[in-house]
Amino acid sequence: MINDQFVVNPTTEQMEDSELDLMMAGTDSAILMIEGFCDFLTEEKLLQAVETGQVAIREICKAIDVLVQTCGKKKMVEAINLPPAELYRHVEDISGDELVKALQIKEKIPRRKALSALEEKVIMILSEQGYVSKDELSGPIENLADIVEEEDEDEVIEDGEVDEGDVHIKPVSRKPHRQLFSEVDVKLVFKEVSSKYLRRRIVEGEKRSDGRSACELRPINSQCGILPRAHGSALFTRGETQALAVVTLGDYQMAQRIDTLVDTEESKSFYLQYTFPPSSVGEVGRTGAPNRREIGHGMLAERA
Repeated sequence: MINDQFVVNPTTEQMEDSELDLMMAGTDSAILMIEGFCDFLTEEKLLQAVETGQVAIREICKAIDVLVQTCGKKKMVEAINLPPAELYRHVEDISGDELVKALQIKEKIPRRKALSALEEKVIMILSEQGYVSKDELSGPIENLADIVEEEDEDEVIEDGEVDEGDVHIKPVSRKPHRQLFSEVDVKLVFKEVSSKYLRRRIVEGEKRSDGRSACELRPINSQCGILPRAHGSALFTRGETQALAVVTLGDYQMAQRIDTLVDTEESKSFYLQYTFPPSSVGEVGRTGAPNRREIGHGMLAERA
C-alpha cells in the first residue's frame, strides 16, 4: 500500500515505502491463505486489500485456464479412487448423535480421544455388518463360483452357454453383491463427516467446540520473567496453546551474517529461532534440524 493505493505485485523499491505487506493464495472462488503485516491499518483497509488481492487472483486463474485450454493435457480423473457415496450414509447413520456430543466437548485432548473412540466404533460396526474389507481398495467383490460352474460328466450343454472344456460360462446377469469399504476410506469419510458437522454447527449460529461464539477470542494471558537466569523470558498462553519465549542479548559481533548475490556484507541484529517439538502436542516424531513448519513460523514471528 503506497500513498493510500493498493499495489499488486510491487517491486522491491516500492516495498520499502509500503504500509502493507500482504501475500495471498487462492482460487477464482475462495481465498486459501493470507500472510503478512501492516503499519496500524484499519480493519476496513485490510478487507479492501483482501478484496483487491482476490480480484488479482481471479485474473491469474483466468490466464491459467486459457493456458490449459491451449496446451494442457487431459487430467486422469479415472485414476482417482474416491470413497463410495454409500459409505457417507453408513458413517452418518452410525455416528449421528454421538458425533454431535463428541464435538461439544470443550477440552481438546478429551475431544480428540472421544472422536478417535467413535471412529473405531464405526469401523467395528461396519466390520460386523460385513462392509469393511481388509484390502486397501474398496469395491464390489465377486466370487468365482458366481461366474463359472464346474461341468458334470452327464450334463448337457444348453443353448446360450459356451463349452470351454471344464468350465461353463454363464451368459446370465451376475448376482448383486454388497459394497465393501476399506478402513482407509472409512477413516477418511469419518473425518469429512466430522468436519461437516462442526462447520454446520458454527454456521447455524451455535457455539464452537470449546464454547466460544464465532467472533469470540480464546482467553489470553502472558507472564514475564519465567526463567530467572535468562536475559529475558515470557510465557504466552492463548486457550490451550502456550509459547515460551527466551531472549539473549549479544554484541555486534554476534549478528547473523547474510549471504547475498551482490558483493556486499549484510547482517541481522535481531533473529528468531522457532522450535515446535512433537512432544509439545503429545506426539512422537523426528527431532533435529528445523523443518519447513518451524522455519516458516519463525519467519512469521520475526516479521511480527
